[in-house]
Amino acid sequence: MIDFLDTVKRVDQAHPELLRTNTGATCFQFCEIVIALLRAKGYAAAHVSKSPGESQYVPPGFAARTITGRDGKVYSCSGVSHDAIYVDGQQVDIIGGSNDSATPHAPATPQWGVIPAAHYRPNNVAISLTLPPPAPAPTPAPERKAYPGDAAFDLIGQVLANDYSNFGRELDGQVGRWYGRVIYDWLSGECDTLDASVRKHRAEWLAALGSR
Repeated sequence: MIDFLDTVKRVDQAHPELLRTNTGATCFQFCEIVIALLRAKGYAAAHVSKSPGESQYVPPGFAARTITGRDGKVYSCSGVSHDAIYVDGQQVDIIGGSNDSATPHAPATPQWGVIPAAHYRPNNVAISLTLPPPAPAPTPAPERKAYPGDAAFDLIGQVLANDYSNFGRELDGQVGRWYGRVIYDWLSGECDTLDASVRKHRAEWLAALGSR
């Protein structure tokens, strides 16, 4: 088998943060890049399948599946190796000192260690991943234009809502009338303050509510 140690080292030089961080996720990313480079050169590169109970990494969006093992039996595949890959039918360990947890460990190192076939487990077969694309970022909601009088408008609406509720009534079409009268007298100067306009017209709508 061709030794691709130089390729693995070049990936480490281009992405030094992956093995320096050394988590299951970053080691998997390292394997992904190496696999992509070897495929581009025409080699049959793939991940190594893993079953429950084995050291492994579960990529985001990965769905557990059944696979046919090297012995012809059916196995459950729950993830992939975080440090070994298949190249032209052979398993190769490409990360020394790798870590399969989410907690960073001491930096790992790039390597090219061909694993003897006698050590292959029947359930560890070559597997190509087809993961769903990342979900698009949600479109931010458009910002609502703020008006200087919003706080005052909300106050009028709250007083009306409370009074209608106290009379056991739902808001009706006359709400617009009372609201408009309060605003009109306030803005026209008929009432010196908003509170004065609310007091004036509240007496009107309370009387109307009591008569219905």
